[in-house]
Amino acid sequence: MAVAETAAREELVRTFQNMLEENPHAARVRDAALTLEDLSRNGIRTLSEEDTGQEGVRRRFIIPVYGLEALAVWSNAPDRLISGSGGGDARKFRELMREEYTLSIRSAMKTAIRAIYVLGLDFGVVELAASEHGRPAVTRVVPVPPASRRMEVLFSEAIELHRICMEVEGKRESSAVLGTDPEFVLRRPGGKVVPASRYFEKRGPVGCDAVRFGRRLLYPLVELRPKPSSDVLELLRALRGTMRVASRRIEEGSLEWLAGGMPAAGLPLGGHIHMSGLYLNGRLLRALDNYLALPLVLVEDDTTADRRKRYGFLGDFRRQFHGGFEYRTPPSWIVSPRISAGVLALASLLSDHYRKLDYFPLRDPQVQRHYYDGAKQELLPIVEKLWGELEKAESYRALERFLRPLREQMLRLESWEEQRDIRPAWKIAPYDLSGFSKVNMI
Repeated sequence: MAVAETAAREELVRTFQNMLEENPHAARVRDAALTLEDLSRNGIRTLSEEDTGQEGVRRRFIIPVYGLEALAVWSNAPDRLISGSGGGDARKFRELMREEYTLSIRSAMKTAIRAIYVLGLDFGVVELAASEHGRPAVTRVVPVPPASRRMEVLFSEAIELHRICMEVEGKRESSAVLGTDPEFVLRRPGGKVVPASRYFEKRGPVGCDAVRFGRRLLYPLVELRPKPSSDVLELLRALRGTMRVASRRIEEGSLEWLAGGMPAAGLPLGGHIHMSGLYLNGRLLRALDNYLALPLVLVEDDTTADRRKRYGFLGDFRRQFHGGFEYRTPPSWIVSPRISAGVLALASLLSDHYRKLDYFPLRDPQVQRHYYDGAKQELLPIVEKLWGELEKAESYRALERFLRPLREQMLRLESWEEQRDIRPAWKIAPYDLSGFSKVNMI
């Protein structure tokens, strides 16, 4: 048995080594300083080992990650500290039971997953530290899991489960169901934002969304929630339908409707895209980042980059109770029907063909810098190459009428205008003068 276990462990280590050798950016992770630099760029809190003593660290975590899953959690914190009632941290590390996963521990798990992802890795072990009430900070990332029976079991099971899920995904014939909940703000001509909560409840096809200011929770954002669909045109029509509902509820026709990234200072807007009916995995998430979020930078207003200082981080997703997920990285792209059609068509195309895409420039730290800085000239040749890959997809021609206008605007580096009311483009009252036909959509 010992010989068999040793052989299995050696085989697993060889698998990890081979996967790392195929990743040209994996070597960078072996440099601790560069690793922390790359994580910080992506909004992940970090802490060097030298600084942990000054930060009042009360607990540490060791979290193995494969793909987009945290496989387990080890902590050196005693039970009473984990439950939030204080205490020392002198005990040795032990693996926590799932019922012990508090909000702070789940936060550490989410941070560990994001750390592995943004470093361009598919697996690894993340070490984190946290003060008693502070957010977890990454202190170290180990690309090859340490040799132990428990680690062997965890990663072997994860690899097999991923293999099975990808095999099922490869046989999927139906397109993913898409949904969305883009946001916009209401502003008086004089420049004052009017809270959405004045007109809308929290729930419903049109509702209000919250923003936290210090300890106050306000609801300034209008959120549109059209009925999901696997058909791009049907989803676009449903999206406009929610705008018409909003128009009937908002009594003041003089209020401007503004979308984009941050048309009003301090109010970042999201254009979350929901997907269901497919398997969420790292390759799909990388495809969305590289082939959707990155090209979108070329048409964003300059103020959109302000959103990426707090939101819009790469690989931002949230699982949903219904089994799907929402992709949270993009800003609110409802600035025009043409851009909206292009974004949703890209999401549809990627959901069907991501398995055949393998050009992921955002694994390169320099390309990440260009993305966060909104460096359009530097990103332009990269987007041209990305789009060339998209054009090889089987369903590209079926979606080309939606994709071509967006591609042309991107290559012209023609930015949307976040200070322009979106209603005229969507033909929403009081600008609903000529209807909104299939032709208007594109």
